[in-house]
Amino acid sequence: MRRTLLALMLLGGCAAPSPRMGASWIHAQRHDTTCQDVPRTAAPRGFRHRVSQIKARLGEPWHRGVDVITSTTTPAQRVEGHLGYGADKSLEDEDVELYACITDAWTPIGEARTDDDGQFAVELAADRRLPPGLHALYASVVGDRTGVGFLAYVAPADARVVVTDVDGTLTGSEDGIVRAVVFGSTLTAQPDAGGAFQQLVHAGFQPVYLTSRPRGLTELTRRWLADHGFPPGPLVLAPGITLPGRPSLEHKTTELARLRNRQVPLTVAIGNRATDVVAYTRAGIPGERIFMKGPEFEPELDAYVSSKGATEFVRYAALPDLVIASTRPPAAPADPYLPSR
Repeated sequence: MRRTLLALMLLGGCAAPSPRMGASWIHAQRHDTTCQDVPRTAAPRGFRHRVSQIKARLGEPWHRGVDVITSTTTPAQRVEGHLGYGADKSLEDEDVELYACITDAWTPIGEARTDDDGQFAVELAADRRLPPGLHALYASVVGDRTGVGFLAYVAPADARVVVTDVDGTLTGSEDGIVRAVVFGSTLTAQPDAGGAFQQLVHAGFQPVYLTSRPRGLTELTRRWLADHGFPPGPLVLAPGITLPGRPSLEHKTTELARLRNRQVPLTVAIGNRATDVVAYTRAGIPGERIFMKGPEFEPELDAYVSSKGATEFVRYAALPDLVIASTRPPAAPADPYLPSR
């Protein structure tokens, strides 16, 4: 346990600074994320405080947005994030402008001022709410015009959402992210996983990536998904360091409950651990639509699979057909009064 805690502390504090927003993560077929550059803004106005200027000079931008996941029935949409430079220099009491990609064009959606922790938030209500679909968002720091891109997904009434774990489910190993951040090793993906999710998107599903990684790894996670062929989708990370086991289970349970409260339709779920099955079951996802990646953790999954609380799959090449079949409506019973053919 000590070794795991030390690794996670390093994981939360040693991630590389956020890269400038590139085009790869905001382009997706069938979705309104086609703005291929950062929005055009006014010139930098300078910071309100001299200490902010010093922070910006001493550290690389470490901004991040919290992806918005909601539905068309939610009365208000909260857009929030954190601004800072380096790992521990939050940008306090400074202005930020927010933009959304709507109908292939960047549109201003609000302004905010950061608090003492570098956090910002804007509420979008009534006709200011984002329309249905997947949208690129951008937060621009007024002081120096550095910024960060993130995502918003507003689920329409007929949405089909597939929520998936990341570590061990999409990545090649359960703790590969720790080795990648701490030691610089390569973080591989499960064979054919990116292609399987692309097929699901073409079939009308929207992925949501749910992980217990700390939010400090938001941009690293987003870039890794794009680099390994996964389609764009909102990320849900933990506010801070979250240990495996019960803490991870409670994090996922809480986040899934929030999505349910916003009436986001959680149609299908994918994971690799028993805690994933428990979290998905608590969220009301039926066992026939919970898919567990094997065979690494088969001993802890056997009871759930044998009781039909989940379905195991071994190869990602087989997953799209399993998911699509699980969401088809049941066939109507044959009419006994009609002659059989």
